[in-house]
Amino acid sequence: MKVNCSSSRLLSAIVLTTLLLSACGTQSANNEITPTQQPTAEPTPIETIQPSPTIDPAAELVSGLTGLPVSEDSLPRPLAVMINNAPAALPQSGVSEADILYEILAEGGITRLIGIFQSHTGVVKIGPIRSIRPYLLDIGESYGGVTVHAGGSPAAYAILQKEKKEDMDEIGRAGAYFWRDKARKAPHNLYSNAAKLREGAEKLGFAQSVKVPGYLFNNPDYIPADGEKAAEFSINYLLKSYKVDYKYDPKRQTYQRYVNDKPHLDLNNDNPVEAYQCYGYRSGS
Repeated sequence: MKVNCSSSRLLSAIVLTTLLLSACGTQSANNEITPTQQPTAEPTPIETIQPSPTIDPAAELVSGLTGLPVSEDSLPRPLAVMINNAPAALPQSGVSEADILYEILAEGGITRLIGIFQSHTGVVKIGPIRSIRPYLLDIGESYGGVTVHAGGSPAAYAILQKEKKEDMDEIGRAGAYFWRDKARKAPHNLYSNAAKLREGAEKLGFAQSVKVPGYLFNNPDYIPADGEKAAEFSINYLLKSYKVDYKYDPKRQTYQRYVNDKPHLDLNNDNPVEAYQCYGYRSGS
């Protein structure tokens, strides 16, 4: 499977993985967020694109989620954070520092982001944080992550309670590890940070170390699927206010993400949301 990796930015799915990021399913219209349809990616044929940076094979420790070297001796359990992606929630915090970022199409044409955080172990402010759905829970758990959310659908709560999931819910027992930002209006003002969430997960007795399925990067035996080179491509969701483009920057050798024709920037550091072009496939769970 072709994936993308990032360095101190986010891993954001390009081309094939972008299609995988859109969940399918239905939910009652009375519930907050539910997927309805899948978006399509429309690559545009262009001239040859420069190769992306290669990963240093001599690195002692490489992230299984990004394929990039990390300085820590070991990596913590991932956090799977539900991030508000409504226009009023922009700009978000932490989106340039997630190892992987999923964008999920929901009911009514809106989308939601799921940030998988592992490599950045410091104080990374993340948010705005929103509610959980069953299909969002599945994505986070596929990386062994602690699910971080604020509320959820009845179906999601039924799963959390019945299966005794290790989650951190702002309106539940983990409320002390979140805060409201007075500079923003509710419900687009709920935040936490990676350090605070890890502290809470430890105090709640959650497993600190789990097996995390990763990706095998730059495998010399891997042959990517046929396709057309593209300097940019668009993802068309149901609403015009959710127009997403990825444009290749030859100087940075990354795909820059745009939302409604504007660069998608991180409120924490003003860094762009971008992804490297690299090849790999998911290892076994």
